[in-house]
Amino acid sequence: MTEYDFRCPSHIRSLFKTLRDQQLSGEFTDVVLRVEHCTFPCHRAVLAASSPYFSTMFSGSLRESRQKEVRIHELEPRTMALLLDYIYTSEAKITIDNCQGLLSAAELFQFLDLKHACAAFLQRHLDMSNSLGIQHFALAHQCLALKEEAQKYTLDHFPDVAKSDEFLDISLDVLRQYICNPATNVKGKEQILEAVMRWVQWDDDNRKRHLPDLLKVTQLNKIAPDYLDRLSDDYYLIRESKECLKVITRSTDVMVIVGGLWGKHEQETRGVFMYETATDYWRQCSQLPKYDMKYYAVAAAGHRVFVTGGYDSYRKRPLSLVQVYDLMDDTWIEAPELNRARYRHCSVSLGDYVYVLGGCDGHIKTASVERLSVSRFTDWERFDSMLQEVEMASATAYGERIYVFGGATAGEHSSTAKVQCYSLARRDWEYVSPLPTSTWAVCSAAARGLIAVLGVTFTSTRLMQLYDPDADQWINVPPLPYDRMYCSMAALDGKIYVTGGEDTNNQDTLSTMHVYDPSNNTWAEMHLPTAVNSHGSATVQKVNVQWLIHRPRS
Repeated sequence: MTEYDFRCPSHIRSLFKTLRDQQLSGEFTDVVLRVEHCTFPCHRAVLAASSPYFSTMFSGSLRESRQKEVRIHELEPRTMALLLDYIYTSEAKITIDNCQGLLSAAELFQFLDLKHACAAFLQRHLDMSNSLGIQHFALAHQCLALKEEAQKYTLDHFPDVAKSDEFLDISLDVLRQYICNPATNVKGKEQILEAVMRWVQWDDDNRKRHLPDLLKVTQLNKIAPDYLDRLSDDYYLIRESKECLKVITRSTDVMVIVGGLWGKHEQETRGVFMYETATDYWRQCSQLPKYDMKYYAVAAAGHRVFVTGGYDSYRKRPLSLVQVYDLMDDTWIEAPELNRARYRHCSVSLGDYVYVLGGCDGHIKTASVERLSVSRFTDWERFDSMLQEVEMASATAYGERIYVFGGATAGEHSSTAKVQCYSLARRDWEYVSPLPTSTWAVCSAAARGLIAVLGVTFTSTRLMQLYDPDADQWINVPPLPYDRMYCSMAALDGKIYVTGGEDTNNQDTLSTMHVYDPSNNTWAEMHLPTAVNSHGSATVQKVNVQWLIHRPRS
């Protein structure tokens, strides 16, 4: 053997120990780092070899390359001492008190391993008192994994985090990010509301102007009415602001019936009535603005009712008119007209849109579909046509799907049992399990995960069926107590309301409604404020502003 490669593992440790001892004693050092009032003798070569930051400083034409003393402005003396521990020993004692300062210094001087170690330490010590601050800190220092973990912790423990001191200092934008995030883990929207109020009250002079907008995004319709009742009593910021009071007013679902016909001569009626189950009370609303119209479709979106199309009885022609009733202020407005005039069509709301489907344009039946954005309120847009032309069908939305049940196909008394289903996810139509028998003059409504369907068949005008959209199956239920046709249907508080119609035995217009309760599979009879058939009905969100603003104080 002529060669021997000798390696002494302890030599490098001994070398750096000696360098560390020299650095601490100031022996053989050639530069001094000054941090505030403290000085740290160091070896240029060691600093330059350890950090690209120092290498650039000492090897180039920078002024610091020639100075015996270099000032460091970006950190505290204790952090500089910890950093030099790491440079000379490859060790650093990380604590909850020094971690953020050490991470900032490691980023500045480009010690990536130390930066990652500090980030991992912070991640292990996330809690309700620091998760918001750590998220902000991590974002500022490009520690994306730490930022994601801190955000996740805040989302998972939001009610506790909202009680922390850090929460009071977050920005408006950060607050909105959490209260609008569906992943925010709360037992109820009441906890979101409590967090909002705590944040606003901490600096009410500067933050109270944001309160109305913050209340609007807290989904108050999911908050118990009695809680909203107490809210204006407990918080003076709400009690003294009419804008806030308007936002927090109690929201309930009500049924609205619109127009229709009455009597054997089919006299048009413009009456509009609202029914609320909590009070068992009917209230007359503003009438339909237009006279001499029938066979329109009715659908609700939020607190608005959309009356689309119809047939002009005086001029004998189909209509493209769209009239919108706003339950908030009991007024009617005109919306953009349909692209295609039609009557005996059906309509339904889903998401941000009201859809109009099928019907007759005065000459032929149509499979065309168009929709209107209820938020933008611009022109109607053409949509994917149905598979089959139908009139006097009924449409109901369930999940992300629209179902069109039955309808007349040739003449008024020629009908189909087909059920057409449109999937917004797939953006196409398909046929699903058909009705048990061909049906026209159909009405339908969804409640408790099922869709009730009623119409005229060749054998009965009393037979209602329940469709299970998840199982694609039909369920038999007890028939209506007596025959009726040209009625309407809405779902309210988990029950099915079948309103008005025409008695098929004597052609009398009915002033009754029958209520089906799926929980006990029974029917109950109630009275309408007027006799009506061929009308529309819909479930509408009622927001009674005056009820809260003018209610008596306890």
